[in-house]
Amino acid sequence: MIDTTTKRELLLAWWRLLRLGNVFTAISNVIAGFLMVRQEWQPLKPLFLLMGCSTLLYAAGMVLNDAFDAELDAVERPERPIPCGRIVRRTAFRVGFVLLFAGAALACLTSWELQNRAAATIALLLVFAIVGYDAKFKQTDFGPSAMGICRYLNVLLGASVAENMFVIPAVWIYAAVVGMYTLGLSLFARSENEAGKTRGQAIGGLVTLGSMVLLGLLPKALSLFQEASFPMVWYGCLLLTCLMMFRSHQSTQRSPSPTVFRRHVSRLLMGFIILDALACTVAVGWLSGLIVLTLFVPTKFIARWAPMT
Repeated sequence: MIDTTTKRELLLAWWRLLRLGNVFTAISNVIAGFLMVRQEWQPLKPLFLLMGCSTLLYAAGMVLNDAFDAELDAVERPERPIPCGRIVRRTAFRVGFVLLFAGAALACLTSWELQNRAAATIALLLVFAIVGYDAKFKQTDFGPSAMGICRYLNVLLGASVAENMFVIPAVWIYAAVVGMYTLGLSLFARSENEAGKTRGQAIGGLVTLGSMVLLGLLPKALSLFQEASFPMVWYGCLLLTCLMMFRSHQSTQRSPSPTVFRRHVSRLLMGFIILDALACTVAVGWLSGLIVLTLFVPTKFIARWAPMT
């Protein structure tokens, strides 16, 4: 019989394997895509279904990521649940694919609810992108781009509630912002174990900041779809976000230790919530942006016990 201490350790191992704090960054992506096409928080049922779908697919990606990388992690990240023996690799594979199936099932249910195929189609593409990244592309030059595609599709998953999503410029611009931001983050994160560390970090930082410049075009793109005015304070918030990210990036140059490096990557991951809050503010208003920002609370809370990287 498993004692209480062992159960707690096993639960914490799964907590860390699933990166549960990170799922809120995927949820905020979906909310941003949803509000971009709906300009309101209705209909709620499809929104919650898509949030659940995104959560399951993201968690699946995290589990499969560690399962496929178990041998590499045994050298570079031996503290992770699979290399340290807390979780069996075969079990992780099984759980990962079950989560993928469950996420796809929720997307199909959403499509049935909305009477359109968009959600199911995008979710299926996302499943292939996740498996392709974890199993094939992660260690290749295409890896960061593959990760960007996953986040790009995640935003479109939220936008799939609208039949006319293909003719709304703001959706595609914002999905590109998130994809580009992810590309920069991935380039930066993988530079930790590369010989050209400084160069990789510099390129990743520039791409990440470049995505923020692209975000500045979002209000104009949305004005093509609806009449709206955007106060300069919004651009001030965007500039402040850029400065905060730049300062965090500079800290890794001054003190390039693994701890400082991973802390910055965690900040970049939480940066998704800031981007999504800014996008939701443009689409619906400041209240919606503040609602999305509250996702920081569970993210920070869970990250205290489960590292985001």
